[in-house]
Amino acid sequence: MFESITSLQNDRIKNLVRLRDGGHRRRQGRFIVEGLREVARAIAAGFPVETLYFCDDLFRDEAAFTLLEDADNSGLEVVQLGAEAFNKVAFRQN
Repeated sequence: MFESITSLQNDRIKNLVRLRDGGHRRRQGRFIVEGLREVARAIAAGFPVETLYFCDDLFRDEAAFTLLEDADNSGLEVVQLGAEAFNKVAFRQN
């Protein structure tokens, strides 16, 4: 079972939103990779991915579930976000 976050007031959600700011990204030395293909490529390229956040409502194909399962099996932290929380942190529409 994955950790689940639904609250828009959760500290992790607030930090993800702050990562939209370039200064905040530089201070933390972090950035967000968004999109199934982009996340899969980052993992395959060996980028040091800290956490994979996902929203069940947006999973539409087998590739998404495979990526999630592979990430979980590799020991990567996987966190499920409620739809509102995911929409708050997402840059993209889908």
